[in-house]
Amino acid sequence: AIEAASIGVKDKENEVRNAAWKLFEEIVKHGKGIDEAIEAASIGIKDANYGVRAATQFLIELIEENK
Repeated sequence: AIEAASIGVKDKENEVRNAAWKLFEEIVKHGKGIDEAIEAASIGIKDANYGVRAATQFLIELIEENK
């Protein structure tokens, strides 16, 4: 269970990076400026990081319970 949860956290981190990059590419492709693209991507990353933190906290609790 702990290994599965840690894999899930890593997968979520990769998902965050991929989503931010796709968002950045789309904004630039549609003629928006680099600054706007970076700002939008960073907001998306911050939001997704809350999900990663929650998954990490769950993993920590799972490890503590199984000591």
